[in-house]
Amino acid sequence: MRKNFFQNYFIFFISVFLLLFVNSILLSLNISADNSNDELNIISKIIETEDEKELLAIIDKYKDLVDENSILYTGIAYHNLAINNSPKYSELAVSTLSKYKGTKYKYLAMGYLGSSVTLVGNALAMKNNLIGASMKLSEGFKLLDESVKNDKDNLILRFLRAENGISITESTPFSREKVIEEDLNYIYSKFSSISNTSKAQYYLILGRLRIFQKKLKEGIKALKDCIAVAPDSKHAKVAKKILQKYED
Repeated sequence: MRKNFFQNYFIFFISVFLLLFVNSILLSLNISADNSNDELNIISKIIETEDEKELLAIIDKYKDLVDENSILYTGIAYHNLAINNSPKYSELAVSTLSKYKGTKYKYLAMGYLGSSVTLVGNALAMKNNLIGASMKLSEGFKLLDESVKNDKDNLILRFLRAENGISITESTPFSREKVIEEDLNYIYSKFSSISNTSKAQYYLILGRLRIFQKKLKEGIKALKDCIAVAPDSKHAKVAKKILQKYED
């Protein structure tokens, strides 16, 4: 009887220990998931931000924090500033994103680094340094393509490369039509799971691409789809401006 008591006590102790251990594992996973959601929410917010004052405020908030996520947040903010002012901000975007040594968002950082390098190329082109610009564009494309190759299901990277590609294709002798088509096809395969704002972004890129390809009818339709799916989005505003050129 004494033996049975100790056996039962031992089984009870092990059961409680295992229960607590499993609960601790599940709790840590939940905390990790919550942290990932918080980080992705911050990243998404920065990506969507275009206002210079807001982006500078983001940089001021994170620039002195010594951790890999803060480097990524600051680098993306500099990247977005460089889109409208590449001579002032593109080098800052490159130097910041180059410092990211983490693994969690390795390919996202690589993609934004690649896009930032192409913006350095844009700044060089504005100074009539066409050879330097060409070298930076090629370097940036390589990083962007490598990031998508290694994280092909990342919709942020797909949109980033498509946006970068259409801007380059419209404004330089470099054609990125092939990768734009590849990214748009992938995004369309996920259409049922993305927001209307993202769908508007897809249609805007598609419309610009078709117009560049002189497929005007298809391009205008895509731009109208952009406005219809998310009429209050920033993408719809751009689509309306482009359409005015063909409706006047």
